[in-house]
Amino acid sequence: MFVIVLAVGPGCSPPEPSADGITPEGGIAEEGPERPARREVVPEPIEEAVAPRVGGACDYDTVAGTGEVLSIGDVPEGARVCEGGSVQLMVRFRPHEGDENVRELPFLLRGEFHPPASCVDALGLKAGDTFEMTMDVITKGTCTPWVPTMPAAWTERCDADCVRP
Repeated sequence: MFVIVLAVGPGCSPPEPSADGITPEGGIAEEGPERPARREVVPEPIEEAVAPRVGGACDYDTVAGTGEVLSIGDVPEGARVCEGGSVQLMVRFRPHEGDENVRELPFLLRGEFHPPASCVDALGLKAGDTFEMTMDVITKGTCTPWVPTMPAAWTERCDADCVRP
């Protein structure tokens, strides 16, 4: 930004601006009848920048196994909960073949919400219950390493019962 200072003293007067509002020294005339009205300049549309891919394309193997309810308890502080209260339902996944993909994880709904306590009660779930499930295990890329698939009856019922704040 340039600042032009005009010295005005006794016997001096500021130079007269031209028709386009520019003074002989290149300054901009003050608002007034000598200065033409401003014209609006509309910029050309700019193409939106495309963000680079983060994480990249990932490949998974689907591993079938057995899930076991380990515990049902209080959700950790700061966790996403449904209105009316949620519980943390911890599950252990054990593959039908091998044991390299044994995992303990919480049962989470869409948006990483913990299931409502009313849903867990309605399904009659308790520690020690077993069920069939799958786990998608990453084989290529930097995405989520394990993606569990719980029984559809659980996820559909609890997701429908979860009122998100």
